[in-house]
Amino acid sequence: MTNPISDLQEALSLSEVMLAVAEKGDWDALRVMDESRRGLVEAWVEHEGVSADREQADVIMNEMISLNQQIKQLAVAAKQQLMDEFKGLRKKRVGADAYSKCP
Repeated sequence: MTNPISDLQEALSLSEVMLAVAEKGDWDALRVMDESRRGLVEAWVEHEGVSADREQADVIMNEMISLNQQIKQLAVAAKQQLMDEFKGLRKKRVGADAYSKCP
């Protein structure tokens, strides 16, 4: 049997990579990585009762939570930027439509 904490450690390593990917704005890759990470965490949860090192698991989970918060902040900022760009494009289109209707 493998050490159950190793799934959690792998999920933490993946979370660190995910933060770097989020900083680059590769949201599609991030989504795929999140699915993989979810599988690792679920595998750990299934075997968590076997884990003798609850303190280490708590430390890893807290680090993952911190990384997740950073990723979420980047996602919120990216979403806002896209919304702003969309609004700008819409204003330009409205302006171009109004100009094209001028005699």
